[in-house]
Amino acid sequence: MEYRKIVLGAFLLLFMTVSSGCSLITKNTYVRGYLPIIPKPERPAIPTITKSDLDTKPKETATKLVNSVKDLQTYARQLEVGVDKYNDFATEENNKTDKIVGISK
Repeated sequence: MEYRKIVLGAFLLLFMTVSSGCSLITKNTYVRGYLPIIPKPERPAIPTITKSDLDTKPKETATKLVNSVKDLQTYARQLEVGVDKYNDFATEENNKTDKIVGISK
C-alpha cells in the first residue's frame, strides 16, 4: 500500500510538471541586434576651375576657392574611408551573428 502511494505520487508529480508548461525540453530563442549598413553618400560635384575663371577673379578669391575645393575633396575621401571601415566591421559582425543563429545567405 505504501509503495503504491509513492508511485502514484511520483506519477502525479510528473504529470503536473509536464502539463504546467515546465517541460523537460527547452527551446532557445535568439535575438540578433543587426548593425545597419550605412549607404555611402555621393561625392559632391566639385566645379572645375578654368584659367579664364582665375584670370577674371582676384587672386585672393581664386586661392580661397582652390583651397576650399581641395578641403572638400579631402573631406569626401575621409568620409568614404570612414563609412567603408564601418560597413566592413558591420558586415563581419552581422555574418558572425548569422552563423551563430544559423542563418545562411
